Amino acid sequence: MTDIATIAKGERDTAYAKKEQMFHQRRMGRAENEEKRWRSIEMQHQLEQKRLEDMRDNYSFARSNKTSMPYNPINLRYDDGHDGDRLRYSDESLRYRGALRAEHLQRRMTSTGYNPITGDAIERVHVPDAPLPPGQRPAEE
Repeated sequence: MTDIATIAKGERDTAYAKKEQMFHQRRMGRAENEEKRWRSIEMQHQLEQKRLEDMRDNYSFARSNKTSMPYNPINLRYDDGHDGDRLRYSDESLRYRGALRAEHLQRRMTSTGYNPITGDAIERVHVPDAPLPPGQRPAEE
């Protein structure tokens, strides 16, 4: 009878050892994954620090302070050069088309030449001259 009990105990011990070995392997695998993750985080941090140091050494971070438009908001002037001329032409075209629309609406809405509510004479919308493209602009003084 003792032989059967010893065999059953041996089987239970074997199953228990097998489970413990499986748990140990899982713990070791998770510890390795965590180590890899931390090494990756450290490497990214070191690369970021190196990039920042390089930027400080080369003063390249200040180069990004360039405005996105060829226009100076401080002195309210367009930049010199082709980009500034193109932006000026675009803005002048926008104002010109707006004045044309306003003048067209004013012509279509009233034919009498005076305001029917107040009786005052209607002040006509001033339409500026059509803007010249950047290559055809006369030299400014």
